[in-house]
Parts: sequence; structure tokens; C-alpha cells
Amino acid sequence: MIKISVVIPIYKVSQDYLRACFDSLLIQTLQDCEFIIVSDGAPDAECSICEEYAKKDSRFKFFKREHAGVSATRNFGIEQAQGEYITFVDSDDWIEDSYTSTISSFSNSPDIVFFQFNYFNERNTPYHLPFPQNNYFTGSFEEIQEKLLMLFNFNNQFDYLGYTCNKFFKRSILEKYKIRFPEKIPYNEDEIFTLKYCKHISSIQIIENKLYNYRIHNSGLTKKKKDPSIFQEIVQELQSIIEDYSYEPLKNAIINKRMMFLRFLSVINSSKIIPYNSFLDFYHFFHKNKNNALTCLTLKAIFAFPPQVAYILSHLYKMISWIPGIRV
Repeated sequence: MIKISVVIPIYKVSQDYLRACFDSLLIQTLQDCEFIIVSDGAPDAECSICEEYAKKDSRFKFFKREHAGVSATRNFGIEQAQGEYITFVDSDDWIEDSYTSTISSFSNSPDIVFFQFNYFNERNTPYHLPFPQNNYFTGSFEEIQEKLLMLFNFNNQFDYLGYTCNKFFKRSILEKYKIRFPEKIPYNEDEIFTLKYCKHISSIQIIENKLYNYRIHNSGLTKKKKDPSIFQEIVQELQSIIEDYSYEPLKNAIINKRMMFLRFLSVINSSKIIPYNSFLDFYHFFHKNKNNALTCLTLKAIFAFPPQVAYILSHLYKMISWIPGIRV
């Protein structure tokens, strides 16, 4: 039986990054796993690399599709998967040697596994975020929601529900409740997927092992759709999710996230002074660098001050990023 299916969408990615990603899959010691590589209309050069690795190792299963976006591609991967667990890897990232074998170390068969990961900026400098200690939780839905809140707002600063690359999901739960990524949303889709999934779980495994290596760069963001209606879709998705949770502190945290997107939507629709790209850049930067106090303060200022001030702040970030010693 296949223990875990790793879904990797491929679109336009550096060939060096792609090979690094595939090499990290190739050295996985667990044989009862599969790597579902899905071309989302990727160029021929990238597809050739996919075919090359599929010939090297039978665990690689390569599929080609026309471009439909990362969420639709992941959903296709879920449908092809045969593993007990499913996880997702971005084609410009890479995983540690023990990534797949870790799932075999649990005798309690948790409904979801959260694990730590490394960040690497464009200068390939690693840094780490605080992370909960190893633990296993099981209990009523109310008790599970308390643990989810801790992960949603760890140390009042870090949102570990906002990624899918740091989790193992049970395929049986995904299939039973038809949980899929929202295909109309290119932002915050991971968190929406995770929140929809977690309302059906009764156990959580947390491990401190850094199993995933996450590259931070801005090249992908600028190619996404720049349509304010996307934020409205996110607001609607979050509204439907709020109704699924009963623990008030967690509901309030989701409501606050929804309010953040309403603020984005409100400012975008009410002022032409602030370039739309500036807000996309700020959201991307905030989402990837929540541990940076300057980022948090600047975003709070954007929501508190008039659009003209926010415009100045959005450019102040670009100036600050050049100051030696300040990490942005």
C-alpha cells in the first residue's frame, strides 16, 4: 500500500530549481510513496526534465495538462493519488531526506501532521520561525479547535494554517468530504483548503523536524491575476468557513482574517492613488515574513491611515529594503 502521495504542480520554474526539487524526491528512502508530477501547461524544457526523472524512478508519475492554475493542478493531483496521506510540494522548493519516511513513524495515524520548515530568501540565506513543540492531540471538536487556534496564531504572530507544504493530510478525509482547493483564488487558497479540512479532524500531530525548504521570491506573484474580484471570492470563502467553527476565539481569528481582505478590497475599490501591485506586494511580504515587526507595523499603518499615507508607506518599504542590516 502506498503510504504517501506527494503532489507537485509544474508551470514555469527555473530548471535548476526543478532539478533540485526532483533530486530531493529521488533520494527519499521510503519506497511506499509516489510523486505525482503534474504539468500545468509547463514549457517543453520543464516537461522533458519531468519525463527524465519518471524514467529514473517508478515512484515518479508524470501527467500533462493545459494551464489551469495551481489549485486546479493540485486538485487533479489529489484525484490521481493512491496514498494514505497526501502532501504538496512546490516545484521551486525541496524536501529533506526524511520527509516521506516521517509519516511511517506514527503509530497513532493522525488526521493531520504539522511540521516545521526552513525559509530561504533570494540570497539563499536560511531563517527559522518559532514552532510548537512535538505533541499529539486528540479529543472533541471543541478541543481540536483550541489547538487549531494555537497554530493559527502561534505566539500571537505566526499563522501555520496558511500553508499546505508543512502538512500531511489524510486522503480518506479529502475524499469523504470532497475537499479541494478553490480554483478561482490564487491567494490564501492554502489556508482556505486547510480550514475546510480541519473541521473534519479529531487528531493533530505536531513535529518540530524541519522537513521542507521553502524559497521566498517575488517572481511568481506578479504573474497572478490582478482582479479585485479575487478578494471578494476570498471574503466569501472565509465567511462560509466561519460558520463551520464553534470555538469563539478561533471564529474571531478567522473573522479578523476576513476583515483584512475586506480592507484590501475597500481600499482598492475606493482609491486609485495606491497601485494595486503595491497591495499585492505587501500581502505577499506579510504572508511570507510575519516574524518581521516592521512588516506588521507597516501593514497596521496601512489599514489605519488614509490612502495617501499608505501610498508613501508602500514605497518606504522599498527604500528600507536597501538599508544594510535590516532583513526584509
